[in-house]
Amino acid sequence: MAEVQKEKKDDELKKEELKGQLEAKREEKQEKKEETSKKEEKTPSPEKDPKDKKISSLFKHKPLKILLLLLQDKQWYSSLLARESGQSYVHATKIIASLGDMDMVSSEFSGKKRVIKLTEKGEKIARALEEITKTL
Repeated sequence: MAEVQKEKKDDELKKEELKGQLEAKREEKQEKKEETSKKEEKTPSPEKDPKDKKISSLFKHKPLKILLLLLQDKQWYSSLLARESGQSYVHATKIIASLGDMDMVSSEFSGKKRVIKLTEKGEKIARALEEITKTL
C-alpha cells in the first residue's frame, strides 16, 4: 500500500513538473511573439506607404497595358479596354477606377457609354512608362 501511495505521489509530482514545463514553454512562445510584433512595428513596410503602393501598382502588367492603350488616339470604353488588354471587364473597371483615384484618367459620357481618357498627368506618366518599356 505504501508503494502504491508512493507511486501516486511520484505520478503527481511528474504531472506538476510537466505542467510547469508546459507553462514555461507557453510563456516563452508568447514572449517571442511579442518580440517579433515589436520588430515589425519598428521596421516600416514599403507596402504601408500609399505612394509606394501607387507606384508598384503602375508597374504591374495589366494597369501598364491599359495606360499604354489609352495613349492611342482612339475612343476607349471600359469594355474595349478590357478586351484589348486581355482581362475581365470587372478587373479592368477596378484598374480604371484606381487610375482615376490617382488623377491619371478621366471619364465622360458619350451617349450611353463612358469614354475613358488620360489626364495631362496620366499622359505624362504613360509616355514615360512607354519609353521605359521600349528600352527594356
